[in-house]
Amino acid sequence: MTTKFPEAWLARVNDVVKTVRRQHNYADIYATVEPPRQPGNPPQLRMEMAGTVEIVPLTLRAIEHMMVTGQPGPLLVEVKQAFVRVLKAVERRGRKKGAFRQSSP
Repeated sequence: MTTKFPEAWLARVNDVVKTVRRQHNYADIYATVEPPRQPGNPPQLRMEMAGTVEIVPLTLRAIEHMMVTGQPGPLLVEVKQAFVRVLKAVERRGRKKGAFRQSSP
């Protein structure tokens, strides 16, 4: 890993986050990936919903794996878990109950 996080990687990770947001009906959650603040630190996924803000660091290995192989598998798992985390935090605080529940097939 280089000392500076490449901008192309940041754009690709943001594309993955946008895809997850559309696929799983997480449209109420605003999510973006912020670049690392210091070299060697991971980028952070910042999510907001109903006044609740969650910041989750992403694993550099998952991002590297996606960029090398083209398969976002491990990164997708992290992003989906982060989205569920923010939904649970909002539910615990009693905001928008039921608005984000997914219907079962």
